[in-house]
Amino acid sequence: MMSQARTNLTVEKTEFAQKAALWSAAACCRFRPGQLAGRAQERSTRGGEARASSREESGSKLPHARAPVAAFAGLVVTALVLFAITTAPNLHAQTWNSHLEGMVLDQSGAAIPVASLELRNPATGQVRHAQTDANGFYSFPFLPVGNYEMEIAKAGFVSKVERGLVLRVGEPARVDIHLEISPAKTEIQVDARPPLVEAASPAIGDEIENRRVALLPLNGREFSQLALLAAGATPPYPNGSTQQFNTPALGLGFSVNGQRSERNNFSLDGVTLMEPFAYSLTVNPSIDAIREFRVVEDSYGTDQGITSGAQVNIASRSGSNRFSGTAYEFVRNSVLDAKNFFDDPTLPIPPYHQNQFGASLGGPIHRNRTFFFTNYEGLRIRQSITNTTLLPTAAIRAGDFSGINPETGNPFPALINPGTGQPLQGNIIPASSIDPVSRALLDRIPLPNNSGAAPGENNDINVGLHSVTADQAMARIDDELTPKHQFFGRFLLFNQKQLFPFVPDSFANNPSAPPGFGTNHDDTGRNLALGITSVFRPTLINDFRFGYAYYFGTKEAQNIHSGFLESLGIARAPGATNDGIPAIDVPGYADMGDSDIFQPQIRKDNTFQFTDNVAWVRGRHTWKFGADVRRYRLFYLVEDFGQGVFSFSDGASSVSGTAFSDFLLGRPFLSYAQAGNSGGNDRLDYFGAYFSDEFHATRRLTLTYGLREEFYSPPTNADGRASILDPSDATRFIVRNDRQQAAALISAPLIESLQKLYELSFITSQQAALPPSLIRPDWAGWAPRFGFAYDFSRRHTTSLRGGFGVFNSLGELDYASETRLSAPITEFLFGLDTCRFYGPGACGQSYAPPILTYPLAYTLGNAEPTAISSPPNLRNGYVYEWSLSADHQIASNTVLSISVAGSDGHKLPRRSLQNQGVPNLPDERRGYHPQPGSNQFVRATDVNSNYNALIARLERRFSHGLSFVGGYTFGKSIDTASGLNGTNQAQNVYDLKAERGLSDFDVRQRFVFSGNWQLPVGPGRAWLRDGTAARVIGNWDLSNILTLQSGQPLTALLATALSGTDSNGTDRPDLIANPNLPTGQRTPTRWFDTSAFVPPPLYYDGLGAFSIPGNEGRNAITGPGLAAWDMSLERQMRLNERFGFVFRSDFFNLTNHPNFDRPGVIYGTSNFGNISSAENSRQIQFSLRLNW
Repeated sequence: MMSQARTNLTVEKTEFAQKAALWSAAACCRFRPGQLAGRAQERSTRGGEARASSREESGSKLPHARAPVAAFAGLVVTALVLFAITTAPNLHAQTWNSHLEGMVLDQSGAAIPVASLELRNPATGQVRHAQTDANGFYSFPFLPVGNYEMEIAKAGFVSKVERGLVLRVGEPARVDIHLEISPAKTEIQVDARPPLVEAASPAIGDEIENRRVALLPLNGREFSQLALLAAGATPPYPNGSTQQFNTPALGLGFSVNGQRSERNNFSLDGVTLMEPFAYSLTVNPSIDAIREFRVVEDSYGTDQGITSGAQVNIASRSGSNRFSGTAYEFVRNSVLDAKNFFDDPTLPIPPYHQNQFGASLGGPIHRNRTFFFTNYEGLRIRQSITNTTLLPTAAIRAGDFSGINPETGNPFPALINPGTGQPLQGNIIPASSIDPVSRALLDRIPLPNNSGAAPGENNDINVGLHSVTADQAMARIDDELTPKHQFFGRFLLFNQKQLFPFVPDSFANNPSAPPGFGTNHDDTGRNLALGITSVFRPTLINDFRFGYAYYFGTKEAQNIHSGFLESLGIARAPGATNDGIPAIDVPGYADMGDSDIFQPQIRKDNTFQFTDNVAWVRGRHTWKFGADVRRYRLFYLVEDFGQGVFSFSDGASSVSGTAFSDFLLGRPFLSYAQAGNSGGNDRLDYFGAYFSDEFHATRRLTLTYGLREEFYSPPTNADGRASILDPSDATRFIVRNDRQQAAALISAPLIESLQKLYELSFITSQQAALPPSLIRPDWAGWAPRFGFAYDFSRRHTTSLRGGFGVFNSLGELDYASETRLSAPITEFLFGLDTCRFYGPGACGQSYAPPILTYPLAYTLGNAEPTAISSPPNLRNGYVYEWSLSADHQIASNTVLSISVAGSDGHKLPRRSLQNQGVPNLPDERRGYHPQPGSNQFVRATDVNSNYNALIARLERRFSHGLSFVGGYTFGKSIDTASGLNGTNQAQNVYDLKAERGLSDFDVRQRFVFSGNWQLPVGPGRAWLRDGTAARVIGNWDLSNILTLQSGQPLTALLATALSGTDSNGTDRPDLIANPNLPTGQRTPTRWFDTSAFVPPPLYYDGLGAFSIPGNEGRNAITGPGLAAWDMSLERQMRLNERFGFVFRSDFFNLTNHPNFDRPGVIYGTSNFGNISSAENSRQIQFSLRLNW
C-alpha cells in the first residue's frame, strides 16, 4: 500500500509537464487511502474545543453549528424561507438600477395624498404606476436607467407631465411636483430634471453617464479607466498585489479613499464581474456596451458588501423601439507618435500598431415589449516599449575586474578566491572558474549597446514588443413578461492573449531583464446575468438576479519550456513543472532570466451568484431586506519560484568581493525553488444578508440605517490535499486526514529526506482539532451603517450629508493555495550561503555549513525548507469609514461639493516572515531564529491603516453645449503594510511600529478634470446654423481629461544582508538628511538625494563583519508624479436622417510631458536614484464610426 501511494504521488507530479496535464492534475487528482485514522477519528476528535476557540477569537456571539458548511446551509435555508413568506423592504433601488422618489404638493406646499403617477420610458414604452401616500410621498424603486417622463393627476388639480427625467445607475433622484388648482386647465407639460444636489443619500461617489462614457478620450478604451475620473481614486502602486497576481488588462487599477487596490468590487447589471482567487476582473466589456458607470467610494448602504473599497456599478446598454447600430475602427501607429523620453534620439521611433474595431446593433423584437442589443469588439496591438538598463560589460562577463566598475565609476575592490581566501591574481577570475550556469545565462544576455554611457549610467537601450490579441462580445435581451414582471438576460464573453516583454521582479528591485524574458498571459472570461423585476403592487417590488462568472487564465514565462537546466545537467526541483531559466538578482544590474517568479499560473474559477431584494414603501419608510449567496469553485496551479530564484549579495556580505563576481563563480547568497504539486481544487461559499431603512423624518431630513452580516466558509479542497504550519512549532506541520491521505503524502521520498535532515514532524487535522479546511471560520461579520442627508432648501439647492459604517474587507481567496504551500504537499527549498560568515576560506570546511550551489538549490537546499502558510485562526479585516459632505448648486446646472472622508482599517493582511532572524545589536551578533526549524512566510492579519482626505468636486451637467467634472483630493494614507504581496516586507518583524509610514499607494494631492464642449458652430448650435459653411466646419465636439498628481512613496534598500535577519532585500540604510530634492532639482539621473543615505555602521567579531538594521523609516522617498492631458476632437456628419459618420482624433499625453517610472532604490548601485523608463509619450489615434 505504501509503495503504491509513493508511486501515485510520483506519477501525479510528473503529469504537470504540459499545460493540459498540469490542469488535469490540479483539478482532478485524488490520493489513495493511507494508514492514518480516517473520518471516524476526525468526527470523534473534532469538537467543542475548536468551536469555542473560533468563537473566542472572532468575537462573534453567533451560535456555532457542528461544522461551517452546516451553519452556512442553515443560513441559506433561513434566508430563502424569509424571502418566500415576507415582504422584504428596500432602501434605494439596487445599485445597478436607479430610483425615483419625491413629493406631490400644492402651490402652498401642502401634501397631496392619493395622487396618481404614471412613469413611462419613451424608448421602450414600458410603464410603471404609483400613488402618493398620506404625506404626499411617492417612490419608484428598481428602475432601469434611462430617460423617462411622468404624468401626475389628481381630481381638482391640473394634471402635469414632467419630461426629460434622466435616471442614472445607482443614483437616487428626487423630483418634487407642485400641482395647480385651476379647473380651466387640463394639463401642463414641462421639461424637468432631477435636482443636481443629492439630498437623500449619504454616499460619496461619481457617476459617469452615457455621454461622458462615449466622448471622453480613454487610452485603449479600457472601461476601468473611468474609475480614475472619480475624486479620491488613485492609480495603484507599481508591482503591488493586483499587479503581481492578476493579468494587467484585467486588474482593478485604482485605490479609493485609503483602501487597497484589490479591495474594489465591480458588478455589471447587478452580478459580480470578479473572480475570487486574486479578486480580479473576469471580463472586459467594451465602452460601446456600457450605458452608465458609477463609482461609490464611501458611506454606501448595506446592500453592498464583501469589500471595503469602491463599489463600481455598471449598467449595460439595451435595445429600444428603434433599430440603431454602429460600426467603428480606432487606428494608431508610430508614424504619428512622439519619441519616448528614453528612446535613442538617433534612431527612428520604435514600431507601434494598434487597431480596435467593432460593431453593435439594438432594436425591438416585439415593439413595446421585447428588445435586444448586441456588441462585438476586437483589439490588436503590436507596441514597442523602450527600457534602459545596466548590462555587464564584455570585460566583467569574461571575469576581468581590473578596470572601472560601470556601476560606480570607481575601481573594483580587490577580489578574493572564496575557496582559499587569497586574492585573485590581477583581479581576474580564470575562465575555468566561471560557473557553467552563469556562463549559459550570460550567453542569453546581449552586450550593452550605449557605448557613450558614463560610469554610473545605464549602458543599454533596448526595445521589447508588447502584443495583445483580444476579442469580446455581448448580447442582451429585455422582455416585459407581463405588465408586472420584467425580465432581462445578458451574456458577455472575453478572450485575450498578451505578451509582456518586461516583467518587474517583485523579489528584487532591479531594472527589468532585456527582451527575451517576457511573460505570456492568456485569459478567457464569461459572464451571465439573468434578472426578473416583479411589481406586486406599486409599493411592493421584488428584484431577483442570477449571475455566473467563469474565468480561465494562464501565465507562463516565454522560456518555460526551454529545458535550460536539463541542458546543463541540472535536475529541476522534484515535482516542479517550470522548465525555464532561473531568475537572477545581481544588485544594480538588470534582472537576468525569467524574472516573473509567480509562474506558471493556471486558474479556472466558477462563481454562481443568487441575489434577491424586495422593496416595500410604507409611509415615510422605504424598507429593504436582501441576501447575496455565492458558490465558488476554484481550480488552480500557482508555482512560486518554480524556475528557481537566486540572489547575490554585494559589499561585505559578498563571498568574493562583489555581487557580480559571486554570480560568475556560482555562489548565490540566497535561493528559493518550489518542489511538489501545489495544484488545488477548492470549494467555498459566501453568504451576505442585510436590512436597511430610508426614513424621511421630515421633508428635508432623510435618515438611513441598516445592518449587514457576511460570512465566508473557509476553502476546502475537494481532493483532500491540505497542510499548514503549526504556529507553535516551526518544524511541525498539520496535515488534513479525513480521507486517510496523510500517510501517502508524508512517505514521498523528498519529504522523507527533509524530515530526516531537518527533523520535521507531522500531525493530523484531527489531532489539531481543526476542520477539513484547516482554517476555522470567522463569524464576526456584522457591519452596521448609518447615514443622513439634510436639505437646507426646499428647492434642493443645498444639502449636508454624512455617514458612518463598518465595512468588511473579506480577503481575496488566494489564501486557499496557502494550505498547499507547505510540507508534505509543497516544499520551498531554501538555500542560504552562511559559510561565508565563518571567515576567509571557511566554505567547504567541515565546521562550516554547506556551500550553496545551483544544483544543491534544486535538490534539498542547504537550510530549513520555507513554508508559506495561513494560520488556523485567520481573521477577516474590517474598516471603519466615515464621511461628511456639503453640496451647493452655484448655478442652474453646476454644483459644488466639499467633502471630508476618513477610514480606520483593522486586521488587514500582510505577508510576514514569522521566524525571521533576530536583528543584531551594536557589538553583538545575533541572527538566531526564535523557533529552530523552517522559515515561515505566514499570512498575518494584524495591519492597521488610517486615511483622511479633503475632497472638492465641481460638476456642470450638460447645458448649452458644455459639461465638465473637476475633482481635487488632498489626502494622506498611513499603514504598517500596504498589501499582502507588496514589494516592501518588514525590515524587523519584531518591531512593527517602525513599519508605520505612508502607504505604498499614498498620493498626497490629485486633480482630475474631464469635460466635453460642443463647439458652437453648425446646425442646431449658436453660430452658422445653416448653409454650406455650417455643413463644412460645423458639428465639432472637444473632450478632455487632465490629470495632475503628486508622487507615490518609496523605500531605499541595501544590497547587503548583514543585519542578522537572513532576509535579503529588506535591510535599509541609515537616513541622515531629507532625501527629497526640491522640485526644480529632480532629474531622471538624480531623482532624490542619494547622499542622504549611508550604510549602517559595520561591527566585527571572529566571524567577520556584521551590521544592524538601518534607521530609515518606511516610504521616506517621494517618487515621480503624473501630469497628463488627453484630448479628443470629433465631428459628426449626417448623410441623411438615418445614417451618419463620426470622425474622431484622440491625443493621449497631448503635451508630450514625460511621466517617469520609479527610480532605483538599491543603495550603492548604478540605478540608485536613477530613472530608466517612462510612460507613453504622445500618441495620436484616428477613428471612423458609422451610426444608424
